[in-house]
Amino acid sequence: MKKIIATFSLFGLSALSLLLARAQTTTPTPTGDLFQFNNLIVRSATQSGTTGELVAARQTAQCIRYASLDAKTGIKSICPLPPGSSAESATYRIAVQENTALLLRNREKGKLADFIPNDQINVYGFYREDGSIHALTVRNITKPIPQSGVQLNNTEIIGISTSSPKTLVVIQNADASCTRFEGTMGKKSVCPIGLRAISDGVVAGRLVYPASVTAKLNSVRKYEVIINMTTTVLDREKKPMSPDLLTIGDTINIFGSYETKTTAPQINAEVVRDLSRPKLTKASRQFDGVVTQINASDGSFILRSRTGELVMVLSPVQYNAFLNIKGGYDETTDTFTAVDQITVKPQISANAIPIVTLLNPGIASIGTHIAVQGSGFTKTGNAVNFGAAYIPNIASPDGTTLMFTVPATITMKCHLATPPCLAPVVPIVEGEYVVSVENGNGTSNTGKFTVAPLPPLSITTPSLPQVVEQTRYTATVEARGGTGTYGWAISRGSLPPGLSLVRAACVLAPCRMPLAIIGTPTTSGTYPVTLTLTSGGETTSRDFEIVVVAALGRGY
Repeated sequence: MKKIIATFSLFGLSALSLLLARAQTTTPTPTGDLFQFNNLIVRSATQSGTTGELVAARQTAQCIRYASLDAKTGIKSICPLPPGSSAESATYRIAVQENTALLLRNREKGKLADFIPNDQINVYGFYREDGSIHALTVRNITKPIPQSGVQLNNTEIIGISTSSPKTLVVIQNADASCTRFEGTMGKKSVCPIGLRAISDGVVAGRLVYPASVTAKLNSVRKYEVIINMTTTVLDREKKPMSPDLLTIGDTINIFGSYETKTTAPQINAEVVRDLSRPKLTKASRQFDGVVTQINASDGSFILRSRTGELVMVLSPVQYNAFLNIKGGYDETTDTFTAVDQITVKPQISANAIPIVTLLNPGIASIGTHIAVQGSGFTKTGNAVNFGAAYIPNIASPDGTTLMFTVPATITMKCHLATPPCLAPVVPIVEGEYVVSVENGNGTSNTGKFTVAPLPPLSITTPSLPQVVEQTRYTATVEARGGTGTYGWAISRGSLPPGLSLVRAACVLAPCRMPLAIIGTPTTSGTYPVTLTLTSGGETTSRDFEIVVVAALGRGY
């Protein structure tokens, strides 16, 4: 039987040439057999500066053997096994040196931190008898996660988060179409799965939806769509429009990309086309008739005119419509029993009843800044109702966002009809609260907010990095807990000459930002220093040590 020999070159001639040059000029050539291991699975990764070690397991590993570093092609070969292991249990220790070329799937330069457990890798290097590999090149073929282009047609916006980046929550009927793109070519295809449940979304699960939307969430596809600074937004006539004009209820087409390996992918929108804008101008007509049918699905109804003409009327009573109703009202059941007059018009900012769509975050401890997103907020005079208490006098410059800080104490609502009213101030406790926004235009819908236990004040940074003298140095000291603004100080020891503490400046209080240590050290040595942090009535300290290494002399 003739022996069939196949030749391979997986990393490319240019990468190999670069690798040879680095290996020959920076370090002595290591010993061992030269192999390429394909499809290893990372089990653990350790790092010390620019070097480290990967431990990878053989799964469906394939190997290519090279005769020498000069060889441009290799021969398919059986993978060597570490001593005492089998093909099913083989694991390799992969030494990553300063001259090891680290690549990503797209052959862009990577770093050791990019390699984590469960990543799939190819390794080119010298295999030693102890089962270790001196890696010359390691390529992560898992990252970056591949993206797939898609166009979603005829989706409906049911929620909008105005936090950065803006996120749309959209739904799509099962019979709507999608187009997949490979390069510039597109073809009709099965639509992405999207969110299996609305609660699976990063943003979608925190938004508030009307009953008409929640009733159909189980029968439609659900997606989160990211709108960023590079997204092009067009109207129905393909003219540019502001992303701020995208409104709940609009029908849009979306072109973008998503990570194909993500369970509930977010669509990164490149182009959004709003098919609902500009609004079509239609002729007005006066029509008298009798209602002969009401459609329970959407509230539309049929009118029969005096001449027998049948006309379909779409229900004007939709989510976010503003109603003015006059008629008989039963206060015992809170029901209009007879409507004499009903006027329907769109909400306008001048008299819009406030609506809350998102509390971000929805669970936090005392001292945390909370963003309330929605609409109908006035520039001044908003109050956040917090259970039976409230936080008064909150401004909203844009009418869609309020910011408040979870307080340690809160004022109970006053129930007296006339002033003065001496409302008690009580401490806020852990637990769930019903939250709404109230202003001169009315009271919003409610959402739920949880006050979480307050963690003890502590400095969480374990140690500070060393630095070479006359080299720019930046380090961050982080902390958690505390109810007040962070006060940082040196209580014992000192920083190396040339370094100083830089405390963050905040717009909102309390300011609990990390501390920065910045500068250029001028003198080598070991400098013990104790940092003390105060917040509210709490104080904590932590000992650190900054090592300034003497710079090596340079010959000329």
